[in-house]
Formats: sequence, structure tokens, C-alpha cells
Amino acid sequence: MNKIIAAILILVSFSVSAGEREVEVFYGYKSHHWLSKDITNETHHLLGVRVDNFVAGRFDNSYGRESYFVGAYGEKEYYNFELFGVVGAMRGYTKCYGDDESNTNVCPLLAFGVSYAGLKYFKPTIYQLGDASVIGFKVEF
Repeated sequence: MNKIIAAILILVSFSVSAGEREVEVFYGYKSHHWLSKDITNETHHLLGVRVDNFVAGRFDNSYGRESYFVGAYGEKEYYNFELFGVVGAMRGYTKCYGDDESNTNVCPLLAFGVSYAGLKYFKPTIYQLGDASVIGFKVEF
């Protein structure tokens, strides 16, 4: 299933003309949780795509469950940095920002981050998702 989602995200990103739309593929990898003590995963394999002001993707959440998200994206450039935020919804947690071994729920998503935009297409990035800081990157098309 992960490979299918990744293939769809990549195909969507290539099918949109870069001259017509802003397209980025983004990836998040290792994290550090600042408050949570009951987490079981700090390798998130976050993979998503942004087309203009819309984002969608998947990740392995802090409890090792596959999770999906969609949302609205906004950014502000400041020198060689991009500050960005996402407001949306995600599915994959059994409690919003917790785990109680029950069925997964749809939960609100509020995330933000900063990317170094001094390189032409590759942007090292730090994402903040809940109390997890995640390192990764974005690639602009």
C-alpha cells in the first residue's frame, strides 16, 4: 500500500506543469518527541505532495500506525528561509495525539516548519507535528 501511495504522489507531482502550478514533494524522517513518553516510533517516513496551497500524504505516526493527511498550506519567505504551516485533517491515531489501542479516528492537523530555500530545488526542512520535531526535506518541481 505504501508503494502505491508513493507512486501516486510522484505521478501527480510530475503530471502538473511546473510553469502552471507550484509543486513540491516532501519527506520527513527522524524525529524527537519533546513531551510524549509513550511513543513507539521515531522514524516517520513522511511522504507527501504539495500542489499550490493543497497538501496530502502519509506517514508512520509516533505509535507506528500508518496515517494519512490532507490540508491547506501557507508559507512566508524570509531571506533564504520558508516558514510554512498546514491546517487540515489526518487519520491514523486512535485518540487525537495519543493511542489507546482502539480504532483510528479523523483528527485535526496543525503543523508548521521551516525550510532552507537557498538551494535551487532541494530544501532541508524541520517539521513540527504535535510535540515531534521531524527532520526531512522538500523538493521543488
